[in-house]
Order: sequence, then C-alpha cells, then structure tokens
Amino acid sequence: MRILMLASEAVPLAKTGGLADVAGTLPVELARLGHEVQLALPRYAGIDPKEVGLRQTATVAVPFRSESIMVGVESGTL
Repeated sequence: MRILMLASEAVPLAKTGGLADVAGTLPVELARLGHEVQLALPRYAGIDPKEVGLRQTATVAVPFRSESIMVGVESGTL
C-alpha cells in the first residue's frame, strides 16, 4: 500500500507534543510491514535542510487570498 501522511510535527524534525512521536514513528513501522510511506510536514525555520539532508525537488503555486505564492517542496530520507 502507498501511504501519504500529513502532520504538523514529527520527531526528530519538530516536536511540541505527542503527535510528533506518533507521526515520526508510525511511518517507520508501516514501512517495516512492507508499505511505501511518505510523510509531509512544514519545514519550520528551526529545521536546517542541510543538516537533515533535504533538497528542493519542486516548486508549486499555492492560492493565497486573491493571489498565488510559490512554495518549494523539499524531499529527504530520515
């Protein structure tokens, strides 16, 4: 099964509560069961892309109010 998980936080990248623990460990366990899992979360200012091995893979236009803003998409492997 291919699974995309979206979260506002995930260990080890960003943690303020219990959600980070679940969002950071559940994808690992699902992958062990043979699933293809991807996790998407915001890249907060405190996340150093070089330190965690992120690279920009795409740019998309996101509608915001009456205009669009360009948003970078970064990918990496933990």
